[in-house]
Amino acid sequence: VDASGSYTSRYIDDIELFVDGEYSYKVSDVNIGDKVLATFEGSTLMKVEVESHVDGEITDINGDNKMTSASIIKLFVMAAAYDQINKGQVSEANKQTILSNMNDMITISDNTATNNILEALGNGDTAAGRAVVNSYASSQGYSQTSINRDLGQSSRGSVENYTSAKDVSNLLEKIHNGEIDNSEDMLKLLKAQT
Repeated sequence: VDASGSYTSRYIDDIELFVDGEYSYKVSDVNIGDKVLATFEGSTLMKVEVESHVDGEITDINGDNKMTSASIIKLFVMAAAYDQINKGQVSEANKQTILSNMNDMITISDNTATNNILEALGNGDTAAGRAVVNSYASSQGYSQTSINRDLGQSSRGSVENYTSAKDVSNLLEKIHNGEIDNSEDMLKLLKAQT
């Protein structure tokens, strides 16, 4: 949504960039950074990080700026949950709860499934589960990411969930490159999104 309240679609995939539904240029262009900057220049609402698969150039616009996360926080819940399972930090019953809710949390963005996972991570306490996710995010260097309320709750004042384009990009890159445990499982869930 731009400053006037109008919805503007910006779509980037492995082949082409579309701005407002019109072809703009191929992502394989070597000078992708300059083109992305020109496309989004002056936007204070847009946060984006793009890496060229041709030359590895990374361009970000407001990439380190904290923003409300909406459902993208679920990526960090997923990564923290697998981390806790791998470290043996959850009971067998809580592990089963986490794994049985993971698919719905990621593939259909189910808030109840997310809250069930937070509750299991916190051994029955969603606030403690949020603390587990925040500790994971901090330990992995995701400095702009924090989950401060359950999903589906309306924010109260400054109680909101936050992340940044850079934190999200870094986590997705680690998942894509298999750099964290259960990357294959996470990637499979992400590819199954509806």
